[in-house]
Amino acid sequence: QRVADMPAGGPLYADRPVFVLMAKRTFSAAEGFAYDLQAARRATLVGEASRGGGNPANRNVELGSGMSAFVPNGRVEHPTTHGNWEGKGVQPDIASD
Repeated sequence: QRVADMPAGGPLYADRPVFVLMAKRTFSAAEGFAYDLQAARRATLVGEASRGGGNPANRNVELGSGMSAFVPNGRVEHPTTHGNWEGKGVQPDIASD
């Protein structure tokens, strides 16, 4: 397990505002990053709602005839909100077109 060193004097810029820019193509781990910062009230999300890919899958399921399906086999649940962004996306605090 890797542990980051704490800078002398505490976290850098802990009192500065953080803004995360999002677009409708923001997906998966990038959504998780934005969702976690928003839930912790550590960042303001700006832009469009993300795509809504919150539940992971290990691999595609082969269906035959050259077709496959991406079937989630896990579920992400945030420890504070008890929810996730699957199917609805992460909603920005400040929407833009």
